[in-house]
Amino acid sequence: QIAANGGNVLFFGAGDPVAGAAVGAIGQAGISITDSTIDTAGGAVSMRGRGGAGEVVVVEGTTRVAGGAGLSVVNSTIRSGSGAITIFGTGGDGAVGDPADTGTNGRGTDAGAGVTGLAGTTLASTSGAIAITGVGGAGGAGADSPQAAGAGGDGGHGVDHQWVVQSATGAVSITGSGGAGGLTSAPGFLSSTGFLSSAGFFSSAGFFSWAE
Repeated sequence: QIAANGGNVLFFGAGDPVAGAAVGAIGQAGISITDSTIDTAGGAVSMRGRGGAGEVVVVEGTTRVAGGAGLSVVNSTIRSGSGAITIFGTGGDGAVGDPADTGTNGRGTDAGAGVTGLAGTTLASTSGAIAITGVGGAGGAGADSPQAAGAGGDGGHGVDHQWVVQSATGAVSITGSGGAGGLTSAPGFLSSTGFLSSAGFFSSAGFFSWAE
């Protein structure tokens, strides 16, 4: 648990709190928050993450790793009161296929989503704006194997979550940009089985799918 008592909480990388992103290891999320509570009581929350790239290794068997999510929040609560909540995630790119990987005919690995999370997470403010932006990674290119032409990996979704996102009077915006892929390009797919509520301004860019 992080209780900031009016202070700001920033997750970033490269020593740059404005534009720097925390970068994940191979196939890992840039920022991963699970079973946690962040409460700033009026301070801002800013998170910027970039998923680690995928990998294909063919040595006495094959290891295939997809790109990691830029930012993943699971079963957690983020509350800011009057402070803004800003989340920006970029998915890791998939790995280029290996022609020696005969099991998949040299297929590239899939990319990671920009922002993702399962049910059980709540993002809430009273008057602070909430902005969620996700950029999916690009699927790894295929490499021709002796059996067939290698297919590319799927692109990552921009935003794919099941969170509750609510603000009493603040603006709420969700923007997704899907990554290119060999088989499937993800066109900023936004999904939620959670709940969205705002008495302020709500905007969504990209394809939006909703299920309650």
